[in-house]
Amino acid sequence: MLNWSAAFMLWLALYYGVQALRQYRSAELRRSELARALQLAELRLLKSQLNPHFLFNALNTWCVP
Repeated sequence: MLNWSAAFMLWLALYYGVQALRQYRSAELRRSELARALQLAELRLLKSQLNPHFLFNALNTWCVP
């Protein structure tokens, strides 16, 4: 009976260890995806701020006598 209990406890520890590792990797992947999405959003914001200024400056050079 003691051998079965020890084997069962070992199996439980292994099972929960693997589950914890999977959850950790999943959370790490999610954090990485969120960081990438944040970088893309910041890049889009900077591009949208740059375009009107570039257009204004380009048009301004044509209008100056």
